[in-house]
Amino acid sequence: MSDPAQTQPASSRGWLVFSAVLVAVFLIGLLLSTIVERRVEAKTTLRALQPVAANEADNEAMAKVLQMPDVKAKFELSGAATAPTTPEQFAARIAEEDAAWGRVVREANIKAD
Repeated sequence: MSDPAQTQPASSRGWLVFSAVLVAVFLIGLLLSTIVERRVEAKTTLRALQPVAANEADNEAMAKVLQMPDVKAKFELSGAATAPTTPEQFAARIAEEDAAWGRVVREANIKAD
């Protein structure tokens, strides 16, 4: 019995090798793109988490500064009061203000120019 590779014309074997190489290149590209995609997702997740920790530390430091008597006195001289809050409390305050002033704007039919 003869070997099938020897009975095929040379051009058929060339297309078979070309197809195998093409599939291999495609699979390697797919693997690499998946790896890159996962690394981008991981970096994006880490970036999203970093500001939270940094903001918490900054917020704690700012709250300590705003409680200092000399800082409070300077704010009071300008007619302001210190009111340190957490980021969550600040976000809730902004949402309240947005709702209140949004209602005023809608009721008065105020439009931006």
